[in-house]
Amino acid sequence: MSTRVAGPQGPTIESRDELVAYLEAGNKPMADWRIGTEHEKFGFYRQGHTPVPYDGDRGIRALLEGMKRRFCWDGVMERGNIIALQRPDCPKGGVISLEPGGQLELSGSPLASLHETGVCRFGNDPKKFVTNKWAQTHDVPNLYICDASIFPNCTDKTTTMPIVAFTMRTCDHMLSNFKEGVHKRV
Repeated sequence: MSTRVAGPQGPTIESRDELVAYLEAGNKPMADWRIGTEHEKFGFYRQGHTPVPYDGDRGIRALLEGMKRRFCWDGVMERGNIIALQRPDCPKGGVISLEPGGQLELSGSPLASLHETGVCRFGNDPKKFVTNKWAQTHDVPNLYICDASIFPNCTDKTTTMPIVAFTMRTCDHMLSNFKEGVHKRV
């Protein structure tokens, strides 16, 4: 579901031909086609597995406000309640929105292909990047992400072999950390 944006009222469609004409007017050349990606996440507390409410110091509001402060995203407000976050440097996407069922939807920018990823890019600055150079998340110890989402740029080729190579490199790093006692089994 997209975050509602106020705008002019659309035309009233009164016939099948008007509907077809309206839809045809929105056609784009194939070179301009894009794919939208979304991930829906339901939040539950670890203790008791109860759904996360909107209010409270560990609620959805607190989560969105904390992410807004930490990552410098713009808040989208509805009647005084924060209901979404949008990246200021990404006008065509990069939205986290609260959905009617209480879930959070992560929406990315329109992509030319599914190989364009990069939502968990790696880098040293935890305010700008999700993972470090070993694909380990900055915020959750012992959590590694080994898929195309860590790549800083998209590719027009298949990502399978780079993912395999990066995963093998990450596994070697993880095994080394276990041997050296950096990581502990839980």
